[in-house]
Amino acid sequence: MNRNVFYVLALVLTSPLIMMAQSAPPGYRRITCLKVQPGKQAELTQFQNDIWKKLVQREVDEGEASAAYLLRTVFPGGEEAYCDYITVIAYADIPPSPPGPEHLAGLLKKASLDMTVDAYYAKVRELERVVASELWRPLIIVGTAQKGDFLYLNFMKVHDMPTYQGFEQNVWKQMAEAFIKEGIMRGWFVMVPFLPSGTAGYQAVSVDGFPSWAQAVKGIYDVEADTFKRVHPDLQLSDFEGKLVKARDLDHRYLVTVEERIVPSSAQR
Repeated sequence: MNRNVFYVLALVLTSPLIMMAQSAPPGYRRITCLKVQPGKQAELTQFQNDIWKKLVQREVDEGEASAAYLLRTVFPGGEEAYCDYITVIAYADIPPSPPGPEHLAGLLKKASLDMTVDAYYAKVRELERVVASELWRPLIIVGTAQKGDFLYLNFMKVHDMPTYQGFEQNVWKQMAEAFIKEGIMRGWFVMVPFLPSGTAGYQAVSVDGFPSWAQAVKGIYDVEADTFKRVHPDLQLSDFEGKLVKARDLDHRYLVTVEERIVPSSAQR
């Protein structure tokens, strides 16, 4: 490796965390993992269409959230799936505290839903159960996710956060931008858990978004090397492999599809 390339690698892999934080997108994401109660899939789907979607649309239109997504797990499926659905509520700034009954009653009324708070909670318990609820912060956002897209959720155990973030920010971000421009991917995102936190579980999630099932299955493997050479002509992908193995492990990976994407009504016109 020549000296110039060595200096580029050193810069890429040792960028300070403070610089990463300054360039990270603002906001938070409230992530809720849900399991369908036995025999309730059809009824839950109806509830999502008739109640949940309208309620969250009102929340977004009121400015309490900036967007929302309903993700359905494709693989793994069945009883082995940790989540059957994942709801993502995006906030442009500090999220509001968890809503109480009075707030929910107001949203139900504004959404023109003839339903009491108690009836809503009872129906939710009948149809689904919450496995986990978490708060994430976005580190990198490239592109977007649309209804019908397929997303790989890559949950990472990170052993060396500066090296991992340096690679994502200074190497893979540019790759993702090229894939999106070429229509291979729709979006690419990196999130870090805010709550809960600690060394247990995972420390980062990267999301690879594809516009179709066929493209998700095909992936980027046949174009990765050529794209890397074009985007980073002074670097070699193989030079990063050993460092990344030490920096992070892929703990588990889900494939999900975007069932719903909810944005402000004004943006839909």
